[in-house]
Amino acid sequence: MEDIRVAVHGAMIAACFTEKHDRFHVWLDKDGNPEPILFKNPPLEMRKGDPGCFPTVRLDATNKTNAAKIERLMKAVRDGDLIAKAREEYRVGLEKKRAEERVRASALYRASLAIVIEQMTAKKMEPLTSVAILHNFLTHATDEQIIALGEAMVGAGA
Repeated sequence: MEDIRVAVHGAMIAACFTEKHDRFHVWLDKDGNPEPILFKNPPLEMRKGDPGCFPTVRLDATNKTNAAKIERLMKAVRDGDLIAKAREEYRVGLEKKRAEERVRASALYRASLAIVIEQMTAKKMEPLTSVAILHNFLTHATDEQIIALGEAMVGAGA
């Protein structure tokens, strides 16, 4: 049994390992206990149609051979605190993704506001003091302020 790890997939958690190049996983319930099915998959580098490739196989996790594998797997999971580590890694990944989305949103709204300022200046639609105030805001606002204004503009149909 090699490459023991825990993977979080949204609300679902799987304990995984490899053995003789084949990949195995078992889903864990909310308390971290294994479900009664052990899934067997071909090596990651194999593709459908390759010699020796096979579809996912559902094995009885409670039979004598598989139960012993599950027991060793879960001992390693507990001893390494792998569920908590995987949850933390997942949480950090979500936070990073959200931060990246906020940066993209801020950049989009900043670009949109820059176009509005340019149009207002070119068409002299507003007094120049209004344009200057908007330009100053755009220059000095935080990402959160820009996003809040952009969302308000979108919500108001601007």
